[in-house]
Amino acid sequence: MFSPRREADIPKIERIIEQELARLGSELATERELERVRNQQLAGDMFDRDDVSDVAYFLATHHITAGDWRAFLRYRDRIASTTREQVRDFARNYLTPHKRTVGLLLPEESK
Repeated sequence: MFSPRREADIPKIERIIEQELARLGSELATERELERVRNQQLAGDMFDRDDVSDVAYFLATHHITAGDWRAFLRYRDRIASTTREQVRDFARNYLTPHKRTVGLLLPEESK
């Protein structure tokens, strides 16, 4: 979890994130960046399969969202086969300003 030191830093942080999302939609990620993300996703997937109740949850979720519980079994292959072009195209199509919602959770001021 990330928290800025000062509330005044929030607009600067938001601009940096916007720039990175725009770059992601216009440039290809490096193979190293993509491999790092793939490894993180695959490691998370392994941890998600540690418990039988978690496996049941993911089987049901994939059945509901993909229409087939077997999509759970194909997840690792889909992550491993994701290309840099697919990442760029996804960012270009879905991570756009008009599809974005930004929320700020600010602490209550001391009285």
